[in-house]
Amino acid sequence: MSRSQTLRRLAATLAAEHPGCHAQATYDAADRGWTLSWVDGPTTASVRERLPADERVDLRRHHGRRALAVAAVALSLSGGLARYDRYDRWGLEDAVTDHLTPITDPHTTGGRTGALADALLEHLAERVEAADIAKTVHERGVARLLRQPNADSDAVGEEDPLVMGPAEYLTSRYATGQAALDWSARLVTAPAAELVAAALEDERLDTGGHLAVVTLLRQMRAEQERLEDRALAAAHAAGASWARIGAAMGITRQSAHARASRRATGRPTRSSAQH
Repeated sequence: MSRSQTLRRLAATLAAEHPGCHAQATYDAADRGWTLSWVDGPTTASVRERLPADERVDLRRHHGRRALAVAAVALSLSGGLARYDRYDRWGLEDAVTDHLTPITDPHTTGGRTGALADALLEHLAERVEAADIAKTVHERGVARLLRQPNADSDAVGEEDPLVMGPAEYLTSRYATGQAALDWSARLVTAPAAELVAAALEDERLDTGGHLAVVTLLRQMRAEQERLEDRALAAAHAAGASWARIGAAMGITRQSAHARASRRATGRPTRSSAQH
């Protein structure tokens, strides 16, 4: 099989294996060399492994808008963009490229990262460079792409990756200074106790905010119960009697032992969520 046949067959294979890859093999008569190029799809390293060891061909992997947006969002969430100045176009472009290098089919990324990337693209021009996408995220963050929870809906179990969770919604209202920057760029939420305290002092808190407080309190109670389970088991294993454990908790020996037993069997306690 000739070189042209080998490369063109590989290009067709890549396009078939990776939808949207758009692979092609071209020959440059002036340079007397072959170039195999494709969009997104497999990594350059994996394509190189599919060629004969002595095959000399220029491999060029390009990326579409969605893959570039995915990379910019992922870098923001991980804090990777913070090390660059927003005007450092070369640095931002290299950061996006480096992030995408080891990822196969980055344009198919789903979940919240993918949803944020799609929302980001709605605000960008059809033709935009990697540096411009990264610069936009660097300047504006990703929190602005999220939506507030719908307090008027009674639907339960619906999951929309762009809808803020309770801690996220309250953080968006009350975070200031560095905390606000961390929320905008990385979606870092403030401690639940701080959010609840701030919300309860807010006379202008809306219905969604009040529901967020109730949800956070439930989550905090569940976490406290998990910690209490560990603490009770550890104290008893260390030799503390149920009488002493009960005294430390401000309850009777029987109540302490019963509480630990109910938790161990998975039965809800008085403060546990009832289903």
